[in-house]
Amino acid sequence: MQVYGHLPLESRIDRWGHLRQQYESGHFEVVKLFGPVYGSTERYTRGRSYIYANVKAPAHVSGRVESSRIQVDGSCRIPIDVGPNYEALAAFLASGDLEWDVREMA
Repeated sequence: MQVYGHLPLESRIDRWGHLRQQYESGHFEVVKLFGPVYGSTERYTRGRSYIYANVKAPAHVSGRVESSRIQVDGSCRIPIDVGPNYEALAAFLASGDLEWDVREMA
């Protein structure tokens, strides 16, 4: 199963001395899904629903992934917006389960 999301990479300091977060956006291979559905309260994403998922980092960015996101099995936990990924997540959301290991389903 693939979902669209934003994978946080290591932060860097720009030339003005501000800390900047970098992201790799795209479709990622899911390892595990975690519920329940949360509602965002951040300023620019208010009202959007999301869940957490462990995803495989692509090879070209695997060395630059934010270290706090890396799990024991090497996957990275990121929030996934439900709206754009609704078709892929429909079975998980309808089941009401709190955790799915998607590797077993493939």
